[in-house]
Order: sequence, then structure tokens, then C-alpha cells
Amino acid sequence: MSKHTPGPWTTKRGDHGGYSVESNGRLTYPASKAICTVRPYPRTAEAHGEAEATARLIAAAPDLLKALLTIAKIASEGRESDIDIESIARAAIAKAEDRS
Repeated sequence: MSKHTPGPWTTKRGDHGGYSVESNGRLTYPASKAICTVRPYPRTAEAHGEAEATARLIAAAPDLLKALLTIAKIASEGRESDIDIESIARAAIAKAEDRS
């Protein structure tokens, strides 16, 4: 499996009426920061809200993956940890829900 586009990822409202998910890291493909675009369909206020929430969830993917990897490592070791796994998980969730 290849590695994903480096994070952090952010969302940006585009001129096209949708939302772009962009990487602030270096991409392997030139001339673009966009990872994907989420467009509302149909073009209603409800669809726009859903498109924005979807873009936020996609943008939080690297943080969610990092949180899960950390939690899985600690759980597999079966020991107490100095790492505050609840804070890591809650920070990733907050980004996905636009509460960060």
C-alpha cells in the first residue's frame, strides 16, 4: 500500500460552489494542492452543508489515522502509557466536526 498525501489537510470553499480538500504538505503531483473536491448536488443549502461536512471529514483523515494508530499501538502493548490517548482521539474528532 502506498502512503497517503502528507498532511495537514484543510478545507477551502471554492469558486466552483464546492469545497476543496487541500494538503499543506508537499504533493507528489505538481501544480496542485487539492486532494479532492466535494460539490453539493443538488445545489441547495442542505446539500452545501453536507458537502462542507464531508470535506471536513476527509480533511481530518490523517489526524484520525494517526489517533487510531496511536491507540492501537498502546492497546497492543497492553500497558499503561504516558500518552493521553483520549486527548489525541478527541482532537481528531473535533477537527472532523469542525470544532478545533
